[in-house]
Amino acid sequence: MQLIWHIGRLLGRISMMRSVVLLVAIAVFTCGTAQAAHKHEAAANLTQESIENARWAPSARADALNPVVFKAQVLLARAAFSPGEIDGHGGENFNKALQAYQRANKLEPTRKLDKATWDSLAKSSAESITRTYTIPADDTKGPFLKRIPRQFEDMAKPDRLGYRSSAELLAEKFHMSEQLLSAVNKGKSLDQAGTEILVANVDEMKLDDVAAGAKARRHGTAASGPKVNRVEIDKSARTVQVIGQDGKVIAFYPASVGSTEKPAPSGKFVVRRVDLNPTYHYNPKYAFKGQHATRPVTVPPGPNNPVGVVWIDLSAESYGIHGTAGAAEHQQNRVAWLYSADELGCARAVTACRTRNARQLY
Repeated sequence: MQLIWHIGRLLGRISMMRSVVLLVAIAVFTCGTAQAAHKHEAAANLTQESIENARWAPSARADALNPVVFKAQVLLARAAFSPGEIDGHGGENFNKALQAYQRANKLEPTRKLDKATWDSLAKSSAESITRTYTIPADDTKGPFLKRIPRQFEDMAKPDRLGYRSSAELLAEKFHMSEQLLSAVNKGKSLDQAGTEILVANVDEMKLDDVAAGAKARRHGTAASGPKVNRVEIDKSARTVQVIGQDGKVIAFYPASVGSTEKPAPSGKFVVRRVDLNPTYHYNPKYAFKGQHATRPVTVPPGPNNPVGVVWIDLSAESYGIHGTAGAAEHQQNRVAWLYSADELGCARAVTACRTRNARQLY
């Protein structure tokens, strides 16, 4: 699972949050799939050198593993305009992030990686796009689950819903898809401690750091940065925007909202509490599609828990802001940012946006 990278940076900069626009369970959408042949062909050229030296070209493909797209996704993430998981081939979330970045930077909102957007992104950060990482023993020791059950009743059986593999853990840690992680590390064992691998040069997802950042804010020792005025969730667009006191967009994220059986509400709410590594309580009265449980079920914590590793409880009964287990693993970082704001006592007022639907936040 992931929560989120660009937010690691945001956590270090944001010092206060006054009003937040409601949101309810955020999950990063998986990006559009590409043709297998195109992916295979592009992956052969996906090396550290090709990524670092990637240059924009009119013919740059966004539907296959591509060093240009990889580079753009990392730069968007650093600028706090989340493209979803960094997968090297783009898709709907990538397009949404491009459009949000373009609007915030007074560029034509084409939703495409055009030359003007590429030039702006390239100037936004001088750091390398990738870096090497030596896998420590802790990343390989598990225990890992062979499979994640679909039924909540079966999910309740293990003591913890951990990762399926060290590859999944590493992909989430660096906000990458497992496919991309494997592609840039061909022939390397991702389950062997001591192996040096290539990863996206983004802030690692560490829950301990989230708690430490929140503590620093409580004691007034956190780094100063732009103050947040509100968070706007657009349910119909499936987007979340963090707005500063000057009215400018500080951060942007794609998201999914609620479900058909339990749609996200609109209105003003209050953050009641924040839980790290939460359990998940399923009430069968919601009758989620595909679930067969007839009695309440409590699912143990872990990154593959249905609500991820952070739960921000709202005054709207049984609604909250959370990560989501699944193929997109980077939602946890975004939720982590809200957790830090709440620890400051600043995310108490949660206001849902009244666009077509008020969306959830991540």
